[in-house]
Amino acid sequence: MRKKFLYNTALVIIILSLIIGVFITQYKTPKPSGGGNSGGISAPPIVYEPATEEDYIRLEEILPQNEIIQKLPESARILLRFYNFDTGEREWEKSYVLTRANAIETYDEDVDIILIMHSKYLSKLNENNFCFIIKDAKRKGDFANELKISKTKALWRYKSVMSYKDCLGL
Repeated sequence: MRKKFLYNTALVIIILSLIIGVFITQYKTPKPSGGGNSGGISAPPIVYEPATEEDYIRLEEILPQNEIIQKLPESARILLRFYNFDTGEREWEKSYVLTRANAIETYDEDVDIILIMHSKYLSKLNENNFCFIIKDAKRKGDFANELKISKTKALWRYKSVMSYKDCLGL
């Protein structure tokens, strides 16, 4: 009986010390802020500026060079729309239909996927960070997407870019 009591007491002490250890390490260990650096040092936040006409001109040049856009299947049609809240309400700015290695300024709802993003992200967009900027916009609530085809059809059609599925809303 005494052995059983000692065994149970030891077991309770071990479990409690494990729980306390988890809480201590959780609150004492610095956590990286997602800036990619280590040691818990946070990178300064990215400051986004309102979009200019030059940003849209640059977008038309860099989108076809982007790896995601170049890897799109031949049958891909994605609508990328930009908006702002300059007047306190959503104002649509420009829309682009993305196809393989192409970005054409137009509005067309006969697409597979609609991507909607605040235009302030255009100032930081370049040919290599398309996915990063979309993830940042998502995290800040400035991005939305809508599948216009079934998820199964989209996954099959866009299998060539599955490594970028988070950027395309798949």
